[in-house]
Amino acid sequence: MFSALLVYALVVLSTDACRTPQVPNNGKISFRLPTKASPNEMSSYSAGMIAVYTCDGNFHLMGPRHRRCHDDGLWYPQSLPFCLSDVTNGLPAVQSSAYKVGGEAFFAVDGDRNTCTSTTVEESPWLAVHLEDVLPIAIIKLNFRYTTKPSAVYVTVRVGNSTRAYAHNAVCSVFKGMPPAGHSVYLLCPTVVHGRYVSIHLHGTASLSVCELVAYSEAASLEKSLNVVTLQSFDYTSARDVLERNDFMGVYIALSSLIFIVLLVGVLAHFNRKCSANSDVAEFPAVESETSDRVLDTRRVSQEKLIEIIP
Repeated sequence: MFSALLVYALVVLSTDACRTPQVPNNGKISFRLPTKASPNEMSSYSAGMIAVYTCDGNFHLMGPRHRRCHDDGLWYPQSLPFCLSDVTNGLPAVQSSAYKVGGEAFFAVDGDRNTCTSTTVEESPWLAVHLEDVLPIAIIKLNFRYTTKPSAVYVTVRVGNSTRAYAHNAVCSVFKGMPPAGHSVYLLCPTVVHGRYVSIHLHGTASLSVCELVAYSEAASLEKSLNVVTLQSFDYTSARDVLERNDFMGVYIALSSLIFIVLLVGVLAHFNRKCSANSDVAEFPAVESETSDRVLDTRRVSQEKLIEIIP
């Protein structure tokens, strides 16, 4: 019984709490121990381990910078951050009209929130930025002009390759509501949209005034965009994780059954010792020893299986 319990403890305690966390495109991960833990007390991804995310070069981190491994085998928060690049800064921009000098379309992509575009009051005004290449667009950031009497806006952001007033391109996202004063509006494309042009369209009759329009992409160039198939999801639980947890549960059930069998053999051995005089006494130590060998073999196989399950 003691041997079986020891084997069970060794197998369970030797496993990591969490799987290797995913790395976002254009990013990297470093790991940090909890404040009161020493390296000798922690396995590679034990509960309490902290993953720290950073991005390469000119890519910006969007999402959680830190994630922690928990006892349930998951990293929290579960959302994976993005490493994205601003692909609109300083590029050519056009708009449906210009209200006056100083309200040109370029001010939406000059990197300065204090300079803003401004169209005339017209029906369905728009603003468009010409990207250098056909790129996968994931997130749009907008800053609207601050006014003392703000009003609700209804805008649609489109991405695509058509230049026919840009209205035929795919919809990335829609914003309805009051623009937050002094803050950016981030719009996430439900799926990555590829295109050469990013445009914003105001519904109704009014003047469109944008201080900043930024399109973020995982690919900073056409060459990189060819290697980007899809953007990692903010909330992910892979089917492989679920299957592997089921495999681990199977190992757990097998070990529990083995412990029960060992206990049953021990009880039967004790009973037979009391009922037999001398003839069968010598047989049970041999069976007990044989059982111990099977326990050790099972431990070895189980550990190998767990190594396959949790690399």
